[in-house]
Amino acid sequence: MKDLSGKYLKSIAEYGNFSHAAKALYISQPYLSKYIKNLEDELGIELVNRRVNPLTLTYAGERYLSYMNEIEQTY
Repeated sequence: MKDLSGKYLKSIAEYGNFSHAAKALYISQPYLSKYIKNLEDELGIELVNRRVNPLTLTYAGERYLSYMNEIEQTY
């Protein structure tokens, strides 16, 4: 699951909502929403602040994205 999570979170942060991010990723909005929710449940933390418009990443989401970018650069 984590191999795409960095790409998905980056797109949400860039576009500010699930619909535009999903369109840019060529996936459905419900799939993206469920994917992120499942990831949050798995990790036990909130990655996306859904209470603001446009959507933003939480501090945990920013740290997670940073960590995923570091892993990507390592490979």
